[in-house]
Amino acid sequence: MQRPTQRPTVKYTPQTFLDAAYQHFVTDKNPRCINVNGLCEYNGTGCFIGFVLTEADANNMYNGDLDIEDDRPTNINHREILSNYFNLQDEKMTSILFQGQSYHDNFSHAADGDFTTYIAKAIEGFRKEYL
Repeated sequence: MQRPTQRPTVKYTPQTFLDAAYQHFVTDKNPRCINVNGLCEYNGTGCFIGFVLTEADANNMYNGDLDIEDDRPTNINHREILSNYFNLQDEKMTSILFQGQSYHDNFSHAADGDFTTYIAKAIEGFRKEYL
């Protein structure tokens, strides 16, 4: 999946986002998007949240860590950007986003094996829990 060139006209639902994440990471086998220090990057192919963002939005997100409190972004700029893609008032949606981002960021080849298998299991777990 290529990075979108425009923001969506309809916000992602938990179902449509998980379908897109499965396509991106499992079917298309896109890797984790991390820098040389092992930190998540929103640019490139995109992290768990970032792969659906336009390049401009991804670059604007990549101005620091995505600070989360109670499954909500605390950075106003991040919140504004993400609200174009997701209903941030939907607790299922925010739980999927930020738990999925945590899975992406905390993956370890040594402990977790293959990233594609690891993220596929996480997505299936989200489907069972939230859909």
